[in-house]
Amino acid sequence: MKLKYVQFGILVFVLSCSSKNNNEEEPHFFQQEKVSVESQVLKKEVMNTERVANGKLSSYMKAELSLKTYGVIKNILRSSGNNFIQKGELIAELEITGAKQELENSKLNLEKAKLDFQDFLLGRDVNIADTATIDKELLKLAKIKSGYEL
Repeated sequence: MKLKYVQFGILVFVLSCSSKNNNEEEPHFFQQEKVSVESQVLKKEVMNTERVANGKLSSYMKAELSLKTYGVIKNILRSSGNNFIQKGELIAELEITGAKQELENSKLNLEKAKLDFQDFLLGRDVNIADTATIDKELLKLAKIKSGYEL
């Protein structure tokens, strides 16, 4: 019985190893196709037909814009596509109401610190007209408490 299985296995092996004598060619999967391309020399002229092309367009010159301050742009004086802009030329205006408000607040804070400084010294019966005669430790303490620097 085992001999029949062995003989059957050898028969299957021999039949599977036999080569085809078929004259049919197998298909080539990596065949290159020839692609026709039309080209045209560019000339400066009026174009009456629409041309469609695929590709990527990029500029060879790049402009970076940086501002010395922050804020909201109020007015843009130049538009895209205008001639070249010269260095230092005004191209936009910033809204400065926020900056003006900050300046006013800073002035008020300085005035308050000055008044606090004088109030501290006057509370200790010191002549504030001549700061050279004031004790250095007391002067240092008044500067720290008020935040005012002479």
